[in-house]
Amino acid sequence: QRTVASVSYTGLFDTNNSNTSNTKYGQGFQLGGIIPTKWCVATVDLQGLFVSLPEMDLGSSIILHGGVSKDVTDKLLVGMNMYFGTYFGNGSDFTIGADLGVLYNMKNISFLKNPRLGVSLMNLGKPVSSGYTVTGLNGTTDDCSYPGIVTPHVSFAATLFTVKKVSGY
Repeated sequence: QRTVASVSYTGLFDTNNSNTSNTKYGQGFQLGGIIPTKWCVATVDLQGLFVSLPEMDLGSSIILHGGVSKDVTDKLLVGMNMYFGTYFGNGSDFTIGADLGVLYNMKNISFLKNPRLGVSLMNLGKPVSSGYTVTGLNGTTDDCSYPGIVTPHVSFAATLFTVKKVSGY
């Protein structure tokens, strides 16, 4: 186990000649980290989005996530993530909530090595609601509730092949 830092940045340029506004640039960033300790693995993540382009008005948002996970047994891991975010620009609101999940490490299944099954309940809390509008690809606008409240998530992963230092999942 090792500490991991994550940094990303995305810049969006509007090259549409019909855009007569002064807004020609949008941006987003993500800063995060994973910190393992003797008792748990802690994570923190800060995301920001600032895109007010006429053809893609995503508005602006800042979201902070913090989570912990713990090995219950050699095969069972549990985790929880809490988040808070504020949205502004094209309407404004906030979101607050939590995600709960478990990961079960199974025995090998035929050619599937190291299979894992994950189950989680995400977005337990208050989503962004009325007053925040989104613009669709066809130019229509609609009120938005994001993220969807109480979203179940099931995932399965396994190693399909390993050749020297390359693995396929």
